[in-house]
Amino acid sequence: MVQPIWKTVRQSSLWMLTLAALASFATPAVATDLSECSTTAFTVVEVPAGTGTASDPYLIATLGNLRWISEGDAGSLDGKYLRQTADIDASDTVNWNACAGYQPTDDYRGVYDGGGFTISHLYINRPTEDNVALFGEPQWGGSVYNLRVLDAEVTGRDNVGILYGWCNNRCWVERVYTTGTVTGDDKVGGVIGAYRPLYLETKISFAGSDADVVCTGEGCGGVVGSLAGGDIIEDAYFTGTVSGTGTKLGGIFGHNWNDNGVVTRAYSTGTITAQGSAQFGGVVGNTGAVNITSAYYLEGSATTTGNQSAIRPDLARTQSQLQTATTFAGWDINGASGWLQDPAVNNGYPYFAIEATIEVSPAAAPSGTGS
Repeated sequence: MVQPIWKTVRQSSLWMLTLAALASFATPAVATDLSECSTTAFTVVEVPAGTGTASDPYLIATLGNLRWISEGDAGSLDGKYLRQTADIDASDTVNWNACAGYQPTDDYRGVYDGGGFTISHLYINRPTEDNVALFGEPQWGGSVYNLRVLDAEVTGRDNVGILYGWCNNRCWVERVYTTGTVTGDDKVGGVIGAYRPLYLETKISFAGSDADVVCTGEGCGGVVGSLAGGDIIEDAYFTGTVSGTGTKLGGIFGHNWNDNGVVTRAYSTGTITAQGSAQFGGVVGNTGAVNITSAYYLEGSATTTGNQSAIRPDLARTQSQLQTATTFAGWDINGASGWLQDPAVNNGYPYFAIEATIEVSPAAAPSGTGS
């Protein structure tokens, strides 16, 4: 798969995502075994400016600031606001923590506004650990907006994703995009590993991924690995690959944990490859009671080495249909919704803008201590 380059083009208040697939583009080398990394990391913890309030957020401008969130004296970040102010090259994370890479942030409860910027070349190699991602286990109001995480390499055991590992109780995600590889056992996703609210509604909107997702257990999805009852995925797309020896593989999500999830305005052109008797589908990976409206996948993109049939084949559409705006009636393509479509961008399939700034709604902002 050709790796995309995402260019930022300022138009009004939006940073538009423009795809330019260039075969000559080369990314910095990322270690794939311990012999390729150094036990000496060059990035030290750097305390960011700001006080963490809505009016004076912590300003995340460097890799050292990012390490402060993970390993420094950042406390629990309960109710704190953070805003990224520059693109961050995280290539040095391959050398952190005896080559285990970045340490996932645990129990994250803050509001992180990526400002339309990028974190690139994030490396996490923790195959015996659960809840592995940039934010390992956000909950009780932990939120991320307006962020791209590109060319990541993330390996964990269960609940593994590029952005979130296990989103537990009222986690919100809006306008995010990921690329890279993510590998694990159960509940593995290109954006989020497991989305499981115990008490409160959890929502992901305007999430896109071109990641390569590999799992050996249950629940492997292009956007979300495992979805739980009450969870909402709206306005999402996937263009990468989902594969492995596991079961319940899907383009938008893999495993529907306890039914009653919602998926609306989503599509996948990604390649879904199942093996043997594994359950799989172009949009969803199992047959639980999910409310699916206006969601599609590219015809022929979901296949198996066995004799199982793809789940919800009625959601399949041809390439021409997915490149035609009338297929997406109600999405408000090229209108106020944020969805865009241009024959010269994203192979003609719909995509969306990531805003440079966004207002955090009161419903999404954390409150209280969660105790």
